[in-house]
Amino acid sequence: MKRGPGEERLGESPKTVCENVDRCPLFPLFSMESTLNVWKALYCHSSQHKSCARFVFVNEHKKPPPADMLPDGTKLKVLPDR
Repeated sequence: MKRGPGEERLGESPKTVCENVDRCPLFPLFSMESTLNVWKALYCHSSQHKSCARFVFVNEHKKPPPADMLPDGTKLKVLPDR
């Protein structure tokens, strides 16, 4: 079941969910939802969201991070369309 903006998963508190989870511009870049769900589970929907490189960048620089920055700080490799 899809949740609306601000809705947490069972057992989550607002403190363990990233405040940017509903508007992260990285999400549309993933073609496989299962891969995106791994990142979300590791960072967005956990207490680890404060260690997300994107979260840290926004808080330090007060501007959006590079579009291809992954939560671990590496760059998303986008393959060209065939």
